[in-house]
Amino acid sequence: MSLNDHTPAWTVYVAGSITGGATFVRDNPHDGPAVGNIVWSGMIDGGSSMVFTFLVQVLDSAPFYTDITNSAEFTTWEGTFTLSATTQVTGYRYYLPLIGKALAP
Repeated sequence: MSLNDHTPAWTVYVAGSITGGATFVRDNPHDGPAVGNIVWSGMIDGGSSMVFTFLVQVLDSAPFYTDITNSAEFTTWEGTFTLSATTQVTGYRYYLPLIGKALAP
């Protein structure tokens, strides 16, 4: 199984904020903004679940009322599934959950 979640447009990854065993891989490892992918691969026991969290900071240049969509691809032996959540830049903080659960075979 694997997870791949690219940082959404108008955001940068907050260093050290990942939980759940995933890692952050920068698009440009040498310099520039912290834009890249949150990645994980491994096994989840049937009937178990895992939670991955990370923080992003919305860029000051993001226009108000811009939609920010976070999409994650989760690949299993059954195929690839995309989960998405969208919020809008309004000057307030929001937290978007991404929850996946393994089903017993």
